[in-house]
Amino acid sequence: MRALHTLEIDAREIGMTFGAGMRRWDGELLAKTDPQQLEARFGAPTIAVHRGDLMNDLLHQVGAAVQYNKHFDRYEQDEERVRAYFTDGTTAEVDLLIGADGIRSVVRG
Repeated sequence: MRALHTLEIDAREIGMTFGAGMRRWDGELLAKTDPQQLEARFGAPTIAVHRGDLMNDLLHQVGAAVQYNKHFDRYEQDEERVRAYFTDGTTAEVDLLIGADGIRSVVRG
């Protein structure tokens, strides 16, 4: 939430407050949570946002800077910029690197 706020994206406008748990499609409870406890711990409300809605808002913010069909390898960062290296030998020099490459995120790793 704080990162999105920095990008001037209000997740509350595109999502909904996260309830007391996460359920499967058939209603079975997968995980129980306490939204107030999470907000106290992290300093921001817990909001569930559809990935497509979040991607659209992020794309609106960054425009043509998005790289598709690339396989991220590594990055280097100095005090002003981030340089991303891809497995095809190309690079991108940017102000901000967002890891939106899935559950096994190489960027997060």
